[in-house]
Amino acid sequence: MRRILIVGCAVALGAVLTGPAGAQNANRTVGPNTAPGGDVQQLLGELQDLIRQADRQRAADPRFIESLNNLVQRYEWQWPVAVLREEFNDGDFTRNPTWTVTSGDFWIDGENLRTTVPVPRNQGFSTGAQDQTSQVIGSVLQEVLRQSAGGQSGGGGQTVAGNRAEIFVPQSFANAFAIQMTLASRGDAGRLEFGPYQTDGRDIGYRLVYSIDDPAGLQLLRVMESTGGVVEMVNRDLKLNDGRDHQLQWTRDREGNMVVMVDGQTVMQTLDRGIQQPFQGFTIVNHGGEYGIDRVAINAAESLQARR
Repeated sequence: MRRILIVGCAVALGAVLTGPAGAQNANRTVGPNTAPGGDVQQLLGELQDLIRQADRQRAADPRFIESLNNLVQRYEWQWPVAVLREEFNDGDFTRNPTWTVTSGDFWIDGENLRTTVPVPRNQGFSTGAQDQTSQVIGSVLQEVLRQSAGGQSGGGGQTVAGNRAEIFVPQSFANAFAIQMTLASRGDAGRLEFGPYQTDGRDIGYRLVYSIDDPAGLQLLRVMESTGGVVEMVNRDLKLNDGRDHQLQWTRDREGNMVVMVDGQTVMQTLDRGIQQPFQGFTIVNHGGEYGIDRVAINAAESLQARR
């Protein structure tokens, strides 16, 4: 009887997810705006309960159970708590939510957050891959140390910095998160980094570093005050500097598994449990280049209030 229920739920779920609408979304990034609706989410939950019971009681073939689990995981959105929604369409990034510029220039052009920083002549990458990675890590840590030493105002006072621009938004969220950003860039060189941070000095956290002219086009760094290291890197030209909008999605689950997708394609999968505590906000740093950001959305796996 339980197997019949499971098969019935699976058939109903398959009809919803593989119909015309489901087929259109089969290769798209699943997110808070593209995940199945409430009725389907409820069906997913009920199916998960039946799968767990059937697995414990050995009421169905293990391969069938595995197939159902894969189907559920494919369409389940693990980060239901909305933390931040910013599309910059109100023309003002200083309120609702409040972003703070600590260095360089950011402005709204139409409905995009724009930032431009001249690329230093010595920023181009012409050495080996290991040296290039060391340059990126060294640059990030240098800025973190400077902020910790008081060279940068943690409270948001803007300073003059000819080769960098930073903007951040204080917004606490759990360490299992989903960050989505729409990014456009131009030029043959430059580097942009962004990610969640802890502490007022923003000296602990993860940084996803996009380098236009670096063979390691995307690097995931863990920053821990005076130390840091590469968690993972993508050794290929992502070709995001064509002036068009590109969709970036970066997720981290409760176990520390992280996945980075660019335009719906997975480009990075890794595991890191180095940071266990919640984050205090999100920062964007331009180390050179011209960028436009149309949207930033952050979701979390749980509410911080629910943990108390």
